[in-house]
Amino acid sequence: MIIKSIRWRLRLWLGFLLICVLSGFGVAVYQLQRVNQLKQIDEELQPRLTESLLELARLDAGHEQCRRARLDLAEQTRACVERLGPLAAKRGLGIHCELSPAEASGDPDRLDRVVTNLLSNAIHYNKPNGEIRVATRAEAGAAVLTIADTGPGIATELIPHIFERFYRADKSRSLADGHFGLGLAICKAIVQAHGGSIEVSSRLGAGSTFTVRLPSPA
Repeated sequence: MIIKSIRWRLRLWLGFLLICVLSGFGVAVYQLQRVNQLKQIDEELQPRLTESLLELARLDAGHEQCRRARLDLAEQTRACVERLGPLAAKRGLGIHCELSPAEASGDPDRLDRVVTNLLSNAIHYNKPNGEIRVATRAEAGAAVLTIADTGPGIATELIPHIFERFYRADKSRSLADGHFGLGLAICKAIVQAHGGSIEVSSRLGAGSTFTVRLPSPA
């Protein structure tokens, strides 16, 4: 038991050292404050956490290159909806789509992760028999994605923190359950690496709407 504990601590600190090296010993320092929380994590979840932290460090440091390809954000989103549709149906949620063509330039795999993460959150943080509205559209020089849910919403004072690392608006979801509070931080890092923006509007009891804007191809 003692050996297992030592091995876990060594692995944890090694991961943090790698993150600090990749981020120039600055960006990831705040993450060291979370060591006590990370002790909750099952060994099975440690690789996922480590990879997420490393990905964030690489994105923050500009070491993670995003492929550039012309794509239709509507089709990218449609594929995610089809993939997560069964999970939404299982929870009694309806997904309503208005997917107009919206050309963007970006890394299909990473943008798939953004859409999947936002849609997954809309499913998990919704009310029973709630709804999710997904839309894409083209604006001047940008492809826009919105995902709105009918969940409990986010208090105004918490909105500025929603994209922070390890932040979880729903405190009932723990690290031990695999909810690290890194998903939205990764979404923001990926979107910004594409030269885009992500924001949220929300009110308690009235659900949340996430909006992603990505530059259109030149």
